[in-house]
Amino acid sequence: MNIVIGEDQARQMSERHTVLPLDQFVLDGRNDIIRSYCVVSNIPLTEMPQSEHWYALHVKMMENYNKKNWSFCQQAIEHLMGKWNGELDTFYLNLLNRVTQYETSGVDEAWSPIITR
Repeated sequence: MNIVIGEDQARQMSERHTVLPLDQFVLDGRNDIIRSYCVVSNIPLTEMPQSEHWYALHVKMMENYNKKNWSFCQQAIEHLMGKWNGELDTFYLNLLNRVTQYETSGVDEAWSPIITR
């Protein structure tokens, strides 16, 4: 998996590759929100017929993460683990850990899906 920062680069890469949205960031001292994406480099031939379905589920999962729908995220991650030749499994595990912690501990009103770095 390769990481791409910014929508312009992601758009250019998506003409030839599968590009999936990941987290959003705000860098210290800046106000603009930057989205990160991953470029999936190896999709097994056996997954090709399902790749549009997995893509839609991944995008829906990220939308539901923004809406604090932790249950949807957990279920989606369960289905997405191992897909994309396992390239996103580390991201999915990281997201699952966050979601599980949020579900257990709760989040306050000021919570935002945007990560400050």
